[in-house]
Amino acid sequence: MNLRPTSTILWAASAYALLVTGLYLFGYWGRFGLNVLEYIGIGDMVSHALMPFLASIISLVFAFTLSTISQPQRPLPAPTEVAKAIRFVQTYWRTLTIVDLMAVAAVIGYCPEPERWFLAMILILPLILIPTNSQIVIDLLPNPTLRFWVVWVFFVVTALAFAEGRTQADHLLRGEGPLLVDVGGSGLQLKSDAAHPVSYVGHIADFFVLYDSAQSQIIILNAQKVNSLTLIQNPKAADDVL
Repeated sequence: MNLRPTSTILWAASAYALLVTGLYLFGYWGRFGLNVLEYIGIGDMVSHALMPFLASIISLVFAFTLSTISQPQRPLPAPTEVAKAIRFVQTYWRTLTIVDLMAVAAVIGYCPEPERWFLAMILILPLILIPTNSQIVIDLLPNPTLRFWVVWVFFVVTALAFAEGRTQADHLLRGEGPLLVDVGGSGLQLKSDAAHPVSYVGHIADFFVLYDSAQSQIIILNAQKVNSLTLIQNPKAADDVL
């Protein structure tokens, strides 16, 4: 296998990081009806989302690693088994793609938030066998088993980015976000109590974004006009929101 130039690898890694973090941001902020590109540029996406996204999937990575270590006797699929699966998908890829995409559309259209995105991700997984036979991918990764797992991880993380963003936003809308705003300590003219807290959504560009659960609306504050914003830990925070 011919090694790619370092610049090409760095470019590909940067493009993938932009894709993943961009999907995370659109999933999260889009749940509140906000277009993140109205506040930050494409070049700022990674810096605004990389750490939150990594924090959101750390528990999933830990669970996968623990499962792998606890069951060392479980072998990876044999190359012949992977090859058979790829040949099957190649033979019927048109029919499988149409059926799969119809199922994904039905899930997105009728299942509730945020479960719909995880179900859609699961349904899309069989389609990742198609690019594993791409000549470019074969040249980069001749080993069929390694090629399968690399492509699998690539697509899973990509799909998971959007789903995780929607999930975190959904927790916040249910009053289970990680941070609440101390309205009195921040000097804000908002109503807040234990049953209807004001949640901290995030900080983009020069704006603080809050969610007023009493009014079920987003509040955008110019950070330069806010003396201080006092945040407190939410005792009702969901376990998977960091």
